Amino acid sequence: MGRHATHGVHTQGIGRMIIFLRLLLGHLVGDFALQTGKVARGKLGGWRGLLIHAGLVTFSMLCFGAGAFAGWLPCILALGVAHLLIDSVRTFLVRGLPPQRGLLYLAADQTAHILTLLATTVWGAQVPWHDLWRPPQFALNVSEGQLLGLSCLILLVWVEPVVEMEILRAMTVGIPAVRPTIHPVDRILGALERLLLLNLLLIGFVGLAPLVLVPRLVIYRTLGNLRQVRDDAEKDAVLRVLGRVNGNLSKAAELLGVSRPTLYDLMHRFGLR
Repeated sequence: MGRHATHGVHTQGIGRMIIFLRLLLGHLVGDFALQTGKVARGKLGGWRGLLIHAGLVTFSMLCFGAGAFAGWLPCILALGVAHLLIDSVRTFLVRGLPPQRGLLYLAADQTAHILTLLATTVWGAQVPWHDLWRPPQFALNVSEGQLLGLSCLILLVWVEPVVEMEILRAMTVGIPAVRPTIHPVDRILGALERLLLLNLLLIGFVGLAPLVLVPRLVIYRTLGNLRQVRDDAEKDAVLRVLGRVNGNLSKAAELLGVSRPTLYDLMHRFGLR
């Protein structure tokens, strides 16, 4: 009885959800923000890449979960092992996963990770299960709000592009010569748009939502103008060199410092052939 009473005071003192939110934030940072393209490719290469990735995730969860509850260290280390085992499924069991099922696997993978976080919160931190789902009788405290805000930030900036890429891969299956990519500018603009939209929704200015597209339109217009200036300069350079060498493509390519196939591409792009 005394133990449960003490635990109840402790849980209310730090907020019902704060332990789970700290573990969740650690997971999101390690699994998305710290997962570079090289780390992602390394995971598919075998145990060495998996261990590096799981180590990064475990380190992140240790940073955010340190001291959150009694026995936090062995629980977080166990979470790291669980993360390693879950990710090994993709590496060794479903290595040839069709692109059409990439999004489904991503959802299943993250569901498994979230379930391990919930299990650690309930059985490791001894937070009653119903406390995680009971409608709150009060607003989130500052710490909970900050953790939830950071989690939303990672979801909008890092997780959403991963989902977008999986959808793009599924949509381009069977289309020859199409390699699904998302331009870095589009990634940055998309993240900014999602953050602006979320803030407008939170402060109640839903009518201003279309304005989140203004930065994209301005940047696209600017990049379009810059691209036109660059193309004009390249076309002038090709024309000058071709005139100097009387149309000799080998000499022109040598003077321009490009290969003949590249020169052919430039001439085709500028309508010079």
